Amino acid sequence: MDAVVLNRNLMRVTDNLVFDLNSRECFGSVGVVDAGSRDEEVSRYTVVRANSPEVKAFGLRINRGYNLAINWWLKQSTNSQYLLLLPNDTEINCLDLESLWDSLPERINVAAIVPLSLTDPYNAILPSQGVGIGWNFNEGPIVLSREFIEFMVSCGCEVFDSKNFRSYLSFVEIALRAYANDYAVMATRHISFIENESHLENHYDLIATEESSKNAELLIAEGRAWLGRKYGIIDGMTFENLVRLSFEDFLFSNPQVKHLKIR
Repeated sequence: MDAVVLNRNLMRVTDNLVFDLNSRECFGSVGVVDAGSRDEEVSRYTVVRANSPEVKAFGLRINRGYNLAINWWLKQSTNSQYLLLLPNDTEINCLDLESLWDSLPERINVAAIVPLSLTDPYNAILPSQGVGIGWNFNEGPIVLSREFIEFMVSCGCEVFDSKNFRSYLSFVEIALRAYANDYAVMATRHISFIENESHLENHYDLIATEESSKNAELLIAEGRAWLGRKYGIIDGMTFENLVRLSFEDFLFSNPQVKHLKIR
């Protein structure tokens, strides 16, 4: 597996995360996508730097940043079948890839694996194997399979929608694309993390973003507008119900993994 970290004006935080990932000796390569950082805050591990006036002003956020990472990764000479994408405020708690690979169900195609944060309520209801199958996950770190990425590219679309700037229901949309094409989305505690929210709370001016309350307000307002333009739906719960139905249909067609359903 390879990994790419998304950075914006937090070089030291980013480099510490890259060092942590490299020290675990389970990655083929680890790189950084830089989202319009000032020169002195660009990580020395940067493999892609976006520094257009728009990016310098507004950043990339998860969808645009992850897409740049994916595009870079597809051009590399690597045999890795999975790509881990992380915001730089991620602090790894557990990374047991051997247990993860052993726990994944056979005979189904996996689109994505979502690591669970230590505070995620799904931890309490995850099956004993340490992996579960679901559809409604919060944005953050994610592992994508090469097979799913290449399938999305073959369809002529981005893996993440760049027009959804603040990543509103972004992982839910990934689940829709997965289950509609007979892929699964898994959650796991074999990769777990802590989201260090202090970086956003204390350094939002350095990151050149909005404070958390304003960001949450814009996430909903801009996200609903994006949902309306793309799907003709303005209610997030209505969209989520459509994804849930696709998930239930997948389970009906793949009864051998029903025991892994996150309830």
